[in-house]
Amino acid sequence: MSKSCEHVKEDGSRCENPAMHRRDHCYYHWRLETLRRTALEDEHGLPCLDSDAGVQLAAQQIYRSLLSGAIEPFRAQTLLASLRLVSTSLNRIAKSPANPETMVRELTPAMEEYFGVKNPPPDPS
Repeated sequence: MSKSCEHVKEDGSRCENPAMHRRDHCYYHWRLETLRRTALEDEHGLPCLDSDAGVQLAAQQIYRSLLSGAIEPFRAQTLLASLRLVSTSLNRIAKSPANPETMVRELTPAMEEYFGVKNPPPDPS
């Protein structure tokens, strides 16, 4: 049996997708972490939006920022509309889960070039 993704969602549950070969995360969470390193949301401390709990935490942070005057109302409105879109998408994904047999487990050469990373070298054993 393959190793499972080590990502822990905002609600405390683990991602149950298979991890990519010789990596600790599934393709989705590996890519999310890769992109997150340079994303602006890290500056604002928004949680990962991969679960309903993450969306709720983000909404709470946006409301607090609005009430404290840290962000203007139009920006809060835009962010909350984006969260509604994410929430709708999460509900659709939950109704049609991915087939573990077809999930990405290794990066292709095109993916390596796009993300600027390499697959780990093969085990010498």
